[in-house]
Amino acid sequence: MVKITCPHCQFSKAVASEKLPKGSGRIRCPKCREFFAPPKPVAPPHDKPSPPPPSPPAEKAAPALPAGSAVRVSCPHCGLQKNVPADKIPPDVSRVRCQKCGQMFDLARHSAIVTAPPAAEPPPGQAPVPPAPARHRELIGIGDLFTRSWEIFRRRIATLVGVNLLGAILALIPLFAFSQAGDQLAAAFPGSPLVAASGTLLGALLGAAVFAWLGAAVLYAVVDEDLGVREALGMGLQRIGAFIWLFALLMFIVTGGYFLLIIPGMLFSLWFFFAPYILAGEDLRGMEALIKSREYLRGYGPAVLGRLLLLGLVTSAVSMLLGLIPIIGPLLALLLMPFTLIFYNLIYQDLRDAKGSLSYACSRQEKAKWLGAGALGFVAVPLIALAIGGSSLIGSAYFMGAMMISDQPVITMAPALGNPDEPLPEQLGEEVPTPQKLSRAEYRARLATPPPAFAEGPTTFSGPAALQLDHFWEDPQAPHLWLKVRSLPLPNLDLMDGKAFKVTIARALDASGRDHYDRENGFEKEFFQQVNFSPAEEVLEGIRDIHLMAGATHNNLTRVEGNLELSLPEGLEVREIGPEMTDRELAIAGKTLVLKGIQESSVLVEFRGNYDHLLKLAAYNAQGQPLSGAGSSWSTQGEVTTLNKMFSGQVASLKVVVAADLAHWSYPFTLER
Repeated sequence: MVKITCPHCQFSKAVASEKLPKGSGRIRCPKCREFFAPPKPVAPPHDKPSPPPPSPPAEKAAPALPAGSAVRVSCPHCGLQKNVPADKIPPDVSRVRCQKCGQMFDLARHSAIVTAPPAAEPPPGQAPVPPAPARHRELIGIGDLFTRSWEIFRRRIATLVGVNLLGAILALIPLFAFSQAGDQLAAAFPGSPLVAASGTLLGALLGAAVFAWLGAAVLYAVVDEDLGVREALGMGLQRIGAFIWLFALLMFIVTGGYFLLIIPGMLFSLWFFFAPYILAGEDLRGMEALIKSREYLRGYGPAVLGRLLLLGLVTSAVSMLLGLIPIIGPLLALLLMPFTLIFYNLIYQDLRDAKGSLSYACSRQEKAKWLGAGALGFVAVPLIALAIGGSSLIGSAYFMGAMMISDQPVITMAPALGNPDEPLPEQLGEEVPTPQKLSRAEYRARLATPPPAFAEGPTTFSGPAALQLDHFWEDPQAPHLWLKVRSLPLPNLDLMDGKAFKVTIARALDASGRDHYDRENGFEKEFFQQVNFSPAEEVLEGIRDIHLMAGATHNNLTRVEGNLELSLPEGLEVREIGPEMTDRELAIAGKTLVLKGIQESSVLVEFRGNYDHLLKLAAYNAQGQPLSGAGSSWSTQGEVTTLNKMFSGQVASLKVVVAADLAHWSYPFTLER
């Protein structure tokens, strides 16, 4: 045994003398991955006097290199290979610096390797003979791959399991410290969204770092069989930054490829599959590892893909069988991961041997090409969405914004959220407005007073409302126009939940009389014709979005015609309901309501009559405080509507407001531009 000490990091290891390279070979340190010359063997002592030293041999003359030939120069430190013209090689031994790692090494003409000798000139009149194609070696058979993987697995299983266990134990220390610090910050700043977001971000970054460290350590233990648990973890920690950067590049490019209709992502996943092994085995980082993985796969893609798929099928079947064994089966299934990594590494080593001295382009342009391919996928997604959805997305955003600024609850057809067996966290809502029982004649007297005109731009009065064409949204595919509506506060308007005012459009004309109104647009259905008001200086204001056909512009639209529809409740009746009234038919304002049940935060009622006449269904807690709504769903069959509504808190009692009828008024209008 010979003790070898690395001159770069001082790492020492005992190695059998027969494993040392003969001649002027160089060895690589398993810790820092640097190359250095092995120590010369020491001759054993003997009694005979030592022979006189031989006379120095005559200096070997530098061979003449063929004119126009290329010479392959290899850096002994980082392995970078480059073809250099023969006339650039100095005749004597000289020191040169590697362009990649910056290390110095000796270069001599007599050790040059001619890689591209000039082709012999063909005889006059004879076509040149094409060069023979490079030999394409077959990869190791699948059966041999499984056999060799099993042999290595048996030898290295203790080390690989030890790397995972010891790494997990060491990772618990910073994770525990982070958890304790997070608890202290949360206690110091309760409910702070900034602290919560910062903690989530830091936790994700710490988890990614731990994952990269353990992944790198396992890969080093797989690639280099001489590494023990401590050395593998040390190598993983030393290269953690390089692995995080490589994984980030992989995720960016491959995810972008999947966004480009999946197929490019599948190709990128295969081409760059061995980049982590190249980082661990050859110390090539970032885009260089990705590009070299692509070159290793060139010509071997189908063969490698078949081996990967077959391994996936085998491991899946074994995992399913082990899952049938209680307790110990899932634990044994965890051992499939190191076996899989060993299998992958053997494919990588086989590709590396098959390719031999690999020459490939790794310029800035080549790196930018693959980064651009990944970025294209992320850019293509919003572009495709805009191309398909067009202005419908803008209309949806406007509609959602209008709902958010409205003080009226939004009722959807989606099922109510929450677990009915547990009350939702309590959140108080607003008290039900006190109904004003007015006749139609009394309403008409109130509607006779119009609101004030708009401060800027022309105002058109239509019954109790002031109208104004506000903003035209240019869109080649789906232009639309905002109609601003203003009204004075009216009795019982806040009981209608946005259903009191509705604007229907008859025509939107240009100067030639052509109608540009898009009646078939999905945002022109009855629900979107309603106007939701917001308070604005003692008046109420809302927006009605008018959708037009493609081609309509701000300049060619001259007139908009339509009707302002107003509905207000008559014969209002308020009823308080408790759990004791469950399954009883309650007559309210000429309608029938049946409480089917109250369960924690959920209320189920059955309403028989026009559903528009059920104006309010409010819930209260045990202290008589109103609860905020948390969603609702309903279904209608004929004149019977079943309503399921959720509230934020435990429901103790209910209050309903029902109208006997709705009074309707219609006011036509014409708006000139």
